Amino acid sequence: MTIDKDFLLKFTHIDEQDEYKRNDSIQIGFEQELKSITVHSGDSARFEAKIRLISVSSCKIIDRSLLNIEWRLNDICIKNDNNFKYQFGSTPEENRYWMVIQKCQQQDEKVYTIYISYDNGTLHDESSAYLFVNNITTEIEEQSIQTTQRELTTNNTWSLATSLKRFVPPTITRLLQPSYQYYSGEQLHFLIEYISSSDECHCTWQVQYLNDKTPRPIEHGFVVNADCSSILIIESITSKLQGLYTFYVENVYGRAMTQTIVIVKTNNTDDAIRG
Repeated sequence: MTIDKDFLLKFTHIDEQDEYKRNDSIQIGFEQELKSITVHSGDSARFEAKIRLISVSSCKIIDRSLLNIEWRLNDICIKNDNNFKYQFGSTPEENRYWMVIQKCQQQDEKVYTIYISYDNGTLHDESSAYLFVNNITTEIEEQSIQTTQRELTTNNTWSLATSLKRFVPPTITRLLQPSYQYYSGEQLHFLIEYISSSDECHCTWQVQYLNDKTPRPIEHGFVVNADCSSILIIESITSKLQGLYTFYVENVYGRAMTQTIVIVKTNNTDDAIRG
């Protein structure tokens, strides 16, 4: 999927978007947005949001029959067809709506969205979040990261990097490996985590394909930026997408980066690559 402005706006609140959330008498939006969550493999995950639907005019009464709630997975509607995997609930009097994902597996790591609309879409808004599913391998990796962080704290390096009193560039705490190998058609999934003494951080992903002379923005895939993390997902990797992938994060005090080489294998070239 090509990254465009409309897609990325789903994960960032920008004032200009408010123009379609209200008219002269009714406003729609969120009092509580979705939050990215982490669960263990086999556990359930619950996304919940509290919407705001109010009338600012005594002459206009809200007709709740005109309110539509839709849940989406990677921007595709999840149909409520008695599927055990997804369960939906709500308390309309409190404007709360939720979705429960049963028995989460690694393949459930996706972007989930609640889309709300009123009066046939005249007013609409949406909120998105990411589901992380830990398996045994990732738990061991996280324990290793936590151990490293404790050691850094002991040495006072960690506290210096995170202290708001120190004006320092971002620090990437979850780096890319030097290289990754995939079979054609597999999903590429990169997760970066970082810390910054400034809340105003800008994240960028770039790729330099094998025949390119200079890097370019990511076009085949999509990016999810959350608090102190960034995710790059390519649903189906191909040999044309091999190359050097680079992630940058910067604030007003400087920049940090991590990069990796992506190799895409086919059954006919396995031996050649291993050699």
